[in-house]
This record gives sequence, C-alpha cells and structure tokens, in this order.
Amino acid sequence: MKMSVKSIILTSVLGLGLSVGFTQLLNKKQQEEEVNKVAEYKNKSREKIKPHKYDGSKITYFNYLTYDQKKTLEVLMYNGIDYKFCFNTEGVPKGIDIVIYDKDETAQQRIKLYEAKGVMNKDVIITSDEMLKTLQAEKKGVTSLKKVFIEYVVPISDKPVEAAPKEGNKKGEPAPANPMARGVVVVSFGYKNI
Repeated sequence: MKMSVKSIILTSVLGLGLSVGFTQLLNKKQQEEEVNKVAEYKNKSREKIKPHKYDGSKITYFNYLTYDQKKTLEVLMYNGIDYKFCFNTEGVPKGIDIVIYDKDETAQQRIKLYEAKGVMNKDVIITSDEMLKTLQAEKKGVTSLKKVFIEYVVPISDKPVEAAPKEGNKKGEPAPANPMARGVVVVSFGYKNI
C-alpha cells in the first residue's frame, strides 16, 4: 500500500500537533502541582509562626546554575515589635545558606544577624529578638530592628551536563552543573500580638 506525499505530510503534521498538545498538557499539570506544593509550604511555615500574628510571606524560586548565586529580599518590620520568621525549605533539593543582615549589600558596614548553612527539607525558625541581641552585641545604643535583609546563597549544581566544546577541550567533557535543577524557599513572618 503506497501513501501519497500529501498523506505522509498530513500524518506527520497531525502527529506533531498531538505531540505538542500532549507536552503542553503535561507542562500545565506540572505547573499546577508546583503551585499546590508551594501553597502547602506556605501554609506549613505560616502555622509555625504562631502565636505571632501573620504579616506576610515571600516565595523565592531559583535554578541551580553553573556558578554560585545570591537571592536577596527585604522584610520591613513594625518598630520595636518582636517578629518570628519561619523558612520552609522542603522545595530545596540541594542545601542552601540562609543569611540575614541588618543592611543591604551596598552598605559599607553591615552586620550578620543570623546564618544557617546547608539548609534543605526542614524549617528554620528565628525571632527578631535573637537577631537584635546579635546586633546590640556589635553596635551599642540600638533598640530595635526596622528591617532585615535575607540572602539565600545558592551553590553550584552538582549534576554534570555535557559542555559545549571549547578550544582545547574534548567534546562531551562534563560541565560543573545542571542548570535545569530548580528550588523554592518560602519564608513566612509575623509579629507578636500585643
């Protein structure tokens, strides 16, 4: 049985269309699952800040790349009121560092208030009172924290990928990282209800 060129082209186009449609359906399902997981992480971290009154959450997505990277966020606090922070790292497949400072990275002198190294698949809880004590040990006369700067230090991925050949390198030589690996951190914070 011979197929005409038109039939072959039509069959190919139809097959390609079905393949693209199926791929889009899978991607949509994966996105919905990721959104549901992040919502779950947020709810868990929100529960852990109780009895403090919930003030907000910040979600940070990142990809593990071929170099170390930092993701920074700022959290404003009511002056003089104790805050509690809960970092949910269930969505972190390879340990990251969480570092909290009193000022942003452009400041000449900033003080490290807290640091947790190699965090993944657990909750990290810290209060502003603990951070204030660290600040007061370094700086006299400080009575409260008005804001903090949180840095997530994301390391190089440890999964090798095939590197593009460079001059002097052999084709297929492994690169230091897999840029496709992805993670998410959720921090929820709240203040002491007075």
